[in-house]
Amino acid sequence: MLRRNARLWTGVLALHAMAWHAGCLHEASQRCGDRGVCPPGSQCTDTGAAQLCILLTCGNGRLDLGEVCDDGNNQSGDGCPADCSEPCGDGVLDPDEICDDGNRLDGDGCSADCRALDGIALVSPPAVAFAAGEGDAPPASVTVSVRLAHRGSVQLEGAPAAWLAVTEEPATPHTAAFRLQVADTSVTGRRSTSVQFTMRSEDGTPPDHYDLPVTYQVEPSDLTVQATATEMDFAATSAGPLPSPRTVDVTFNGAAVTVVSAPFWLTVSAPAPAASPASFSIAVNTTIPPGPATLEGDVVFATTRGRVERRTAVHVRYQLAASLTDVRFIAPYVGIAGRGGTLRVRGGGFRGAGPSVTVGVGDAVLGPVLPDSDTQITVSYPPLPEGRYPVTLNGSGPSPARPELVVVAATPTTYQAIEAHGPWGRIVYDAERRTIYGANQLDHQIERVAYAGGTWSKLSPLAIPQLTDLALAPDGRSLIVLEETALSAMSLTDGVFTQTLLATVGDDPACGRFLYQIAATDNGQMFVVPRLQRCSGFVSPYVFDPQIHALVLDGHHEIYNGLVGGSADGSRIYAGSELSVTIIFESLSSTAVGSFPEGCRSSISVSGDASRVLL
Repeated sequence: MLRRNARLWTGVLALHAMAWHAGCLHEASQRCGDRGVCPPGSQCTDTGAAQLCILLTCGNGRLDLGEVCDDGNNQSGDGCPADCSEPCGDGVLDPDEICDDGNRLDGDGCSADCRALDGIALVSPPAVAFAAGEGDAPPASVTVSVRLAHRGSVQLEGAPAAWLAVTEEPATPHTAAFRLQVADTSVTGRRSTSVQFTMRSEDGTPPDHYDLPVTYQVEPSDLTVQATATEMDFAATSAGPLPSPRTVDVTFNGAAVTVVSAPFWLTVSAPAPAASPASFSIAVNTTIPPGPATLEGDVVFATTRGRVERRTAVHVRYQLAASLTDVRFIAPYVGIAGRGGTLRVRGGGFRGAGPSVTVGVGDAVLGPVLPDSDTQITVSYPPLPEGRYPVTLNGSGPSPARPELVVVAATPTTYQAIEAHGPWGRIVYDAERRTIYGANQLDHQIERVAYAGGTWSKLSPLAIPQLTDLALAPDGRSLIVLEETALSAMSLTDGVFTQTLLATVGDDPACGRFLYQIAATDNGQMFVVPRLQRCSGFVSPYVFDPQIHALVLDGHHEIYNGLVGGSADGSRIYAGSELSVTIIFESLSSTAVGSFPEGCRSSISVSGDASRVLL
């Protein structure tokens, strides 16, 4: 008899055979053709391979008491054994069984559940393929099961690809499971990698290795946005009328189209929510940048669908020609009430206005005087009361920059100790507003102290995430803020300290170059000294050019751990360090006019009129 209970049935049949020979065979017993005897309640059936004792109800197509299955016949190998018992362990290979050795024991070549061959490692599935659409929800995770050849453990080797997460699930001495998951559907295309499993046995046999292939295919979305024009040009004359606006149509198939960014000198008027195509008006909003100049920038449009975004850009060029004469700055722009002083008028085209010129300071006409150069006029003015005095040339109206001489009352000399949040790397005094600004690099903030009512008081600080230095703009209308990779102007006239980005520099992943100190000249140029965070060496300084709104490397000089200081009137800047000469940068010629020998210098301080410098 072939069954899991073969020994029991053999014993029963043997006893019955003995009883039969003794003449004590139970009248309900049944005798089989192989001289065996089936006990009461069972019958003998011939499967072709052997004769079995089965329940009387087995084979009737109904699941009766004592039966695990009943498919209406007494044949093994069709999913239900001939005796209607559990298929695994009957010695007959049934559907869904990998093996069947007649028992339900592990370690004898066939596993206890008849689902695997002992001595063979099995990884299921043998490969994993993820698929998704761009911007869709990530695909479902996949659980990979590992069946060990012998008792042991499974270890994940190495780190999976960045786009694939592998999590270990609960394990047994014979099995392990790992859950594979992808999360990002924003990168289109096909990616592939492999996950390596190392299977180690407790019996000391050499470990097995398995590389599981994993692929991830993200199909691109059909989302699109396109501007009808990719380039646009404007032209104007400094101090002249603004150029006419232009229109660009943007086609899209997303939910809407928006303006992501635009240069500060452009105004982009967005339409009300509309279907594609949408029309946008692009207009130049200033002629103040000194001519001749060329400004360039991109107007960026975007459309979205779910988590997918598409962008398109229109590149805009603005050619600004110089007017005959153009007054841009005066230095120093602050005077003291009741005291005369000297002004330097900065701009362009001065010699083209004639051999001599007159300078208007409010209602007073000064001169005629000879220009120092085509870009500078020096003139003395008489004592004036407090007030704001527009500065003009040859009786013309104010220039677009509207330069002014601001005459203020002298601030009384006092001594007062004021607590600071941290050390100040730079102190800037604003005489017009009677305010001191301190650059606190450690706390990333600009601290302020103002004079009013006969005393100095602290004001709330202004947070700047990567603050390194400060300077006052030549016209006193903004605070020049230097950060590690950016230069911006913070308004001192709008009451909310709005920042306008002027220029940026790229990251330096190798040596960590960053913008360290700045000094402003009276013609709008600024001298910027960088330093290195992760390297040691010489670096070239930058000069900010207001005509192109960019930081330009000064390739003629190099500074080691540089410092920079400038005069209050903006006429001269001194830059150097402990291992390099000190460069003298003159704003009139916009060139380096000399230098001091090398020396161990830790700071630079320049007098208000650049007549003295402390190193």
